[in-house]
Amino acid sequence: MDRSAAAFGAIAIAIFAFAMLFGRGTRAGAFLRAGRLLEVLETAPLPRTASLHVVRAGESYYVLGRTDAGIAVVTELSREVVERQTKRASRPGAGRS
Repeated sequence: MDRSAAAFGAIAIAIFAFAMLFGRGTRAGAFLRAGRLLEVLETAPLPRTASLHVVRAGESYYVLGRTDAGIAVVTELSREVVERQTKRASRPGAGRS
């Protein structure tokens, strides 16, 4: 990943963190919900108050972990992985046993 992409990712994650922590009912929260720059694709709750989020930031995709201590990047995902998983999830009967 080049430096400009890393810088963009860091800024996007900071905006996401700000909106998650302080954005409810503010312009930052409305901006995030509008999906212009950032989009939360999926959220998975974990024990206690922790959660995982798959986030699109511009052209990049990240898995973010959130706890009471803060937000951290778990990994960056390729566009191909996200598209493949999105197609699987949208098939009829997906996720059912």
